[in-house]
Amino acid sequence: MRRHSISNRWPGGLAVAVVIACNLGASDEPAKKPGRPAPASAALPELNRKVLEFSRSQIGKQVGDGECCTLAYEALGAAGARRFRWERNGDYIWGRSVASFRDALPGDIVQFRDTVFDGTRWVTPERWVSWHNEYAHHTAVIARVRNAGREVVLLQQNVHNGADSTPIKLVQEGTILLTSLQPGGRLWIFRPIGPDEDPGTPVEATVPKSQPAARKPARPRR
Repeated sequence: MRRHSISNRWPGGLAVAVVIACNLGASDEPAKKPGRPAPASAALPELNRKVLEFSRSQIGKQVGDGECCTLAYEALGAAGARRFRWERNGDYIWGRSVASFRDALPGDIVQFRDTVFDGTRWVTPERWVSWHNEYAHHTAVIARVRNAGREVVLLQQNVHNGADSTPIKLVQEGTILLTSLQPGGRLWIFRPIGPDEDPGTPVEATVPKSQPAARKPARPRR
């Protein structure tokens, strides 16, 4: 059995990620399910491509003060996109709203508010995986979108990962399963815009319908 867990909830600007995997005799990793491929960088809008390239180039590094929003702010600056003033505890604006994760692209920016992703599923007849991610107030750049917007890979920093109480302020990848979003959480997706473009009114993003995760999942039949 491999365990990676934490019970604390952290305040705004810091993400908490927990994954618990249980092997019951099997050691093979689950096969990846095919999903809709993310657009190639060359096919992305130019500003998205530049935001994505900057964010990827910072993996393993700390951007600025290491706060989650600093990565997005510096990525927009490096891309030549419009940057916005923000208050540390506010719901930030990063560009023009994208209404659904189905339409999200790499290089878009996600703003989280009071979100919890919690779920458990069997991945083989002998192995189940449980996850718990909290984003009380967090900002991240989208790296990839899979399975029609149900799974999103993020580029982010200032993430608390595992039992270590010290937040990791280095840029890293992380994955969220939007179908496991618990009630009460809110998300916004923003597409980078030019310096003189109007972002319009922010619109909360729609996500796949969430279902409370079973704490004791039924074991699949062989």
